[in-house]
Amino acid sequence: MLEPTVRGGFARGAPHAGHGDRRLLLLMARGARAGRRELCCCLLAVLALQPAASAAGDSAAADWCNATASTCANAGARTDPRHCAAASTVHTTSTAGGVTVVTPGDATRSDVDALATWCRGCREWIRATVLSRGGLVLRGWRLRGVADAERLIFEAMGFPTAEPFPQVFLDFNARAARLGVPPGGITQSNLSRDAPRAQRGVMQPPHQEFGLSVYRPRVVSFYVEEAPKRGADGASGRVYLPDAARRLPPQLLELFRENGWWNPLAGAIQPAVMLHPETGVETLQLYSFTQPLAAAAKEAYAQVRREHRPDLPNVESVDYGGSVTYSLELVRPNGTHVELPKERVLEYFRAMFLEASLHEHQTGDLFLFDNLLYGHFRMPGAPPRKLHAMVADEVDVRTLRPPDAPACVNDAADAEATRAIAALLGQFGTGGNLVALRSLLFLPDALFQLAGHVFWAEWK
Repeated sequence: MLEPTVRGGFARGAPHAGHGDRRLLLLMARGARAGRRELCCCLLAVLALQPAASAAGDSAAADWCNATASTCANAGARTDPRHCAAASTVHTTSTAGGVTVVTPGDATRSDVDALATWCRGCREWIRATVLSRGGLVLRGWRLRGVADAERLIFEAMGFPTAEPFPQVFLDFNARAARLGVPPGGITQSNLSRDAPRAQRGVMQPPHQEFGLSVYRPRVVSFYVEEAPKRGADGASGRVYLPDAARRLPPQLLELFRENGWWNPLAGAIQPAVMLHPETGVETLQLYSFTQPLAAAAKEAYAQVRREHRPDLPNVESVDYGGSVTYSLELVRPNGTHVELPKERVLEYFRAMFLEASLHEHQTGDLFLFDNLLYGHFRMPGAPPRKLHAMVADEVDVRTLRPPDAPACVNDAADAEATRAIAALLGQFGTGGNLVALRSLLFLPDALFQLAGHVFWAEWK
């Protein structure tokens, strides 16, 4: 039986206090393990956590950035990101879920070029907003399509692209979409993919993007080409994982702290608890695209809705039709594996759904949030719902392990691991076999289309 030990010490005794202290300890621990250059970088990061030196400097920065978006763009490194939200070309509000909403400050300057100019000048503020609680929505701007959304994220905001898909996979998706037989109803392009459409009574398995791999994106974004007719239909369910961690029974949270996390498709031990790099808060792993975990998620959701959260929509099924059968498995410090009993798995998912919130989309929205802080899942709903998903800025989650991570996690920190795209394609069966896809591309259009109708386009 896997049981936690009882620990003292201020780090465990006060897990919710002193996030700045936890962040400082993490930076110092990394510096101690690093070379001289890395240590200097860590010290600079510590200094950056200190409060601003003078109110006069703040006022000057505010005056500088409040002028126009073009002035902010020309400011470059001198722009103070704390005041970009007050630029005259934008207006900022917040949703009930804490999402920062940026709308045009002037209706005559709501085109994508004006927005791109503001984004270039306020990259630091945007990054800080996206990589914190809530996230960011750009709303009311005249985006002409997903290409504009891609331009804003990867060029104007400056977020790095994540690992690319193999070209043969992209070619297959493009041809399947052109012939009306997209695999599973989803088309993956170079920088974005079509998100699945909402279905009545059906919820998507809760997850972090590429959560099965040690390599995953920091940023998840959705461009809303067509929003549902009713706000709650096809909303994005989200869970703020640090709050879910605090909802866990203390013994289960301690098990996560003291043991490693195992996903057989990743091929490497991961930390079960990670420290968010910007804030130092504890965050969790979340990925439930397996038969046992999808079933446990449905059972836990029903319990939470019945006993605590009647405001949540009714869910008849959790949409996983694959053949993967592993459950939630931890790794002891000595390297031995243990599967958590079902009741522990249900406790884990109950904590997630107790903290669930619904984000309602509007046509034209561009929604960005932190993939380490939030798990998400598509809620039930009726068509229409057409979203495009984009991910950016990849990180190896093993670098986010706490300073006191278990030995098995530290020992596996530099081990070879399956890359994110390879792990994802491994779940697709033949659909992820690049040799098979390359062979299909040689078929004439008529035969390719027929094969699509028979083998892959019906899996929607």
